Amino acid sequence: MEKVETKKRDTMYWMKVVLVLAIQICFRFLPNFGQMTDLGMAVLGVFLGAIVGWCICDAAWPSISAIVLLGLTGYDSITNIFSSLFSNSALLIVMLSFIFAGVILSSGLSDWLGKWLITRKFLRGKPWVLTVCIVLTMYIGMAMCGSGTAIMILLWEVIYSIANQVGIQKETNRWPTIMVFSLLYVVAVGQIVSWGTAPVAVIGLAQNIDSSIVLEPWPFLLYGLIVATLLLATSIAANFLIFRPDMSPLKHVELGEVPKITKQQKAILYIVILFVVIMLIPSMLPAQWGFVRWMKQFGTIGTLLIAIGVSLIVKIDGKPIAVFNSVAAKGVIWSPLLMMGTALTVAGALTSADTGVTETLSDWLIPLFKGMPPFAFAAVIIILTIIFTNALNNIVVASMFLTIVYSLKDAVGINPLPLVIVMIYSCYLAVLLPSSNPMTAFMFGNKDKISNKDIFRYASVSMVTGALVLIFIGYPLACVFYG
Repeated sequence: MEKVETKKRDTMYWMKVVLVLAIQICFRFLPNFGQMTDLGMAVLGVFLGAIVGWCICDAAWPSISAIVLLGLTGYDSITNIFSSLFSNSALLIVMLSFIFAGVILSSGLSDWLGKWLITRKFLRGKPWVLTVCIVLTMYIGMAMCGSGTAIMILLWEVIYSIANQVGIQKETNRWPTIMVFSLLYVVAVGQIVSWGTAPVAVIGLAQNIDSSIVLEPWPFLLYGLIVATLLLATSIAANFLIFRPDMSPLKHVELGEVPKITKQQKAILYIVILFVVIMLIPSMLPAQWGFVRWMKQFGTIGTLLIAIGVSLIVKIDGKPIAVFNSVAAKGVIWSPLLMMGTALTVAGALTSADTGVTETLSDWLIPLFKGMPPFAFAAVIIILTIIFTNALNNIVVASMFLTIVYSLKDAVGINPLPLVIVMIYSCYLAVLLPSSNPMTAFMFGNKDKISNKDIFRYASVSMVTGALVLIFIGYPLACVFYG
């Protein structure tokens, strides 16, 4: 009986492999549609096959097949594609965050922090307060630092440390997986609140079309604080209400006294604080100060390198608090990194100028909007940008739909600026597919933290709540601020 089951599993596995490779190789031979070029059809096949492979098979081998087959489409050489994949700044940030997480994990600091957190008097027996505190830590850190990758990975470890200590298993209780996803959603939304690359990029695209647009940071930050808080609150509340994780283990827990923090853990905790301070200083002090301009040179990558470097230099009782080979082996998980880099590379290739993807989508969509009333037009734009940004590059989606908005604004009778403001959010609510954004790809490859099915469940709920918030609150509020 066992041999029969094994044979069935093997047969199913090879059927999946054949399906993925067939899509990646054979899609190019289908008839071209719209303005799709031969290159566009070939790259689209590689892209679709990779997504199917990541969802039903594995993170690693569909990524490798996508890299090799993308190099055979004529888009670029395999060597150049692989080199660009590992020179991506987002991937480097995640890899360094992994190594820094390895420093923290090897010392047992995440376990100590988890136990310290759940034994605080104001959190003890209050699972909802604990949950909100973790999310707020991520939200504030993301909004103030502009990059929450390292903070998110650290908090993931704290969440699972808490779950392990109170006897929660992700297979039977969805609290840790909802929390893992919620922190990713905070990163997606928080990058906008911090006046980072997301709003600057979308507003820059809009200013290329309409040079009269001027957007002051402070009104946008106030608007963003309201909308981002609503997006996060509705997403988290809906996922908790729909999937109903059992919070009782967090309420009735007796862990005894928190063990005394070791010298090594204390040293690493100071380094974590140093990392946060270096990340915060440029955003909290006047930009014209020479010291602040000097600090901005570090960026997230430089700050992570400093934190890791200090960890390797410092010795406690004659022993280094971190050994590079050890912490890298403990922290770095290569398959999600490979998947993340491949998703970014293939999605970028798909929306390059020679594929015809953007032109084809524009040709399909423009006739759809003619004759719509202004609010319906805005609602459909918001929904479609949320859908498309989960498959394509955020900037490409923003550029395509901004062109549509400005080309139809007079026919529809709409003031485009409030809709542009909302599109800053709708073009970055990308959490459903591995191609959505770097951290989503990373999460899809991290199956020990959260399964693909759970990601689809929570992301689908968040996309629905996000669309409702942006249509019925975000857009009317933007009309008040910018109408």
